[in-house]
Amino acid sequence: MRLFSSDLRVAAVAVLALATSVGAQQDDPVNDFCRRWGHESAVIGDRLYIDGGQLNFQDNPKNFTNTRLLFHDLTTTKRNDEEVGLPILETNLTKQAEFPSLSGGILWADQANARLYQFGGQWAESETPEARFRLYSYDVYGNQWSARDPDKSISRLAYGAGTSVEHLGRAFYMGGWMNEKTDRNWVGPRAASNKLLMYDMIGDKWTNSTGPSDQEGRAEGVLFYVPFSDNGMLAYFGGVRVNSRGVERAGSMSTIDIFDLAGNKWYTQNATGDIPEPRHRFCGGIATAEDGSSSNIYIYGGLGFGANATGFDDAYILSLPTFTWIKIYPAKGIVREEKDAYPKFDMSCAVVKGSQLVIIGGQYSKDLEVTSCDVPKAWGVHNLVMSKVDTGKTAAYWGSFDPKRDKYTIPDDIIDVIGGDAYGNAQVKSPDPKFDSADLDVLFRRTVTVKPRVPTRTAPAVTASSGASTEEAGVFSTPGKRAAILVPVICGIAILAILGFFAIRWYRRKKRSQGFQQPHDAPPPQYKQDSNDGLADVHATQHPQERWENLPQLDATSPGHQTYPDAFHTGPYSDYSGTIHTPRHTSPPPVELGGSVYGTLSRKPVPAGSPPGTPITPVVTGHFPPPLLEGLMQARNPPPGPEMKDRGGNRFSENL
Repeated sequence: MRLFSSDLRVAAVAVLALATSVGAQQDDPVNDFCRRWGHESAVIGDRLYIDGGQLNFQDNPKNFTNTRLLFHDLTTTKRNDEEVGLPILETNLTKQAEFPSLSGGILWADQANARLYQFGGQWAESETPEARFRLYSYDVYGNQWSARDPDKSISRLAYGAGTSVEHLGRAFYMGGWMNEKTDRNWVGPRAASNKLLMYDMIGDKWTNSTGPSDQEGRAEGVLFYVPFSDNGMLAYFGGVRVNSRGVERAGSMSTIDIFDLAGNKWYTQNATGDIPEPRHRFCGGIATAEDGSSSNIYIYGGLGFGANATGFDDAYILSLPTFTWIKIYPAKGIVREEKDAYPKFDMSCAVVKGSQLVIIGGQYSKDLEVTSCDVPKAWGVHNLVMSKVDTGKTAAYWGSFDPKRDKYTIPDDIIDVIGGDAYGNAQVKSPDPKFDSADLDVLFRRTVTVKPRVPTRTAPAVTASSGASTEEAGVFSTPGKRAAILVPVICGIAILAILGFFAIRWYRRKKRSQGFQQPHDAPPPQYKQDSNDGLADVHATQHPQERWENLPQLDATSPGHQTYPDAFHTGPYSDYSGTIHTPRHTSPPPVELGGSVYGTLSRKPVPAGSPPGTPITPVVTGHFPPPLLEGLMQARNPPPGPEMKDRGGNRFSENL
């Protein structure tokens, strides 16, 4: 019996090692999430899709490339009957290995035809760009990716500014970087494009148009479609500007570039009010009054320049056509100490049903070593209610996501500046003191009448055989489903092989010790069956997580925090302690980036729905590798003043 016990212990150790190894290779973006940044997002129907970018996991804070196509379900805020307060993350979509996962690109949404277009972006430090540039497309109906070869005049760009306009069926991209991570044949320092790209999603046609009249390259700013003039306008601001000598400087937040689509002409207009500090790698969204009398651009966060290089944890509104900046977070009159601000950059913003700005992820510029997580319980999602949330006592912008909210009303912060009411009726309709161009004065008196676009293809009928979702397309229809079935099967076979080996070994030893005695008959071993498909469960020991009791209500004026409904304070809950079940619907594991990890990490959960600057403070030892080096040197080593460098590294004054 002693021999059997010894062999059983060895077998148990081998099985545990195998299971732990398998679990370590299957980091779960739902249960193990820590941070996400550099990704792209877009809304089609009731899904907010996420592609590319990088992420960290709770117990493995190395930097990984997100190789999955994910989506947040905009119809629910409950996961396993628990109220999260924000859209639930799902992982059951297809992305074949031949389609790259990039950082700093954009997803253009063709709502009418249920198709996403992935444009631009750059490869990770450890990867080489593909031989030729292609435009990638995801078919929502078929859950399949495809690739197209664009016009030869189009180059891959990264960290430019883009948007798609549904009723026009057109997409736009302004500026962006060209470097060795966008083009394998690139030689020399990075350069910024000064072109405006236009893509006809219906006719599959490209237009490479000139940018603003100053001909400076632009990158890391933002671009929005504004429904004024005959066919609408594009508004661009912020980011980095690069002159013909390669000198980089901060893009203006007070001078707005305007492109009239009907006239095919660029203009500039000065803005006034609470002008934000210059910034780059921030994000935003736009909402328009019911009567069309104003359109309001909301922005959040970003990296800064010079003494402000660490960046910002704040939010502003640019109201058009008055071109007035309004600071909304922290609220006016609130004094916040620097230590209480949590600047973020490289997040994505998506407007849902014209009323809520869903902000996903972002990197903490004060914490590039990943010593904190971005609300793992809500997968780094934060919600800015563009009309404000009326709690009965006060109104605030940060709040839970409401799947039924589909109306935008003008908040009082804007009404105080332009007059009118919640539905529009703006009284002030021009900048102070006036428009910088007589043309703009005329164009902004016209508003666009938006008509729904007719699809060029028909949605497939839902049948009993096809199912109502991609989850039901067959047990081997996606890599996630194949992994969910094959991984447990393979592990089960390996475990049985190990147990069988030691059982035979024990039997032979016992037979030798007992001579020719016939052993007593014994019933066969019983194995626990999974209730779903009869496959054995695979368990992996997870780093123990500390249990936290009820989270306190925080002062609504506290920096980085906000008071929310009681649903966010229902604790106690455990931050995914115990064992991990291998996910049933996941794609292959993400690609790990270069670097090593030293130390261990555990984290405390906080309420979901808080502002994007709300981190989770963990217990940390050791040092962790930083995210992409591109663009982060200012965050790590802020320059002494507003100095920039040319392509050769020589310093120039900002006034050059």
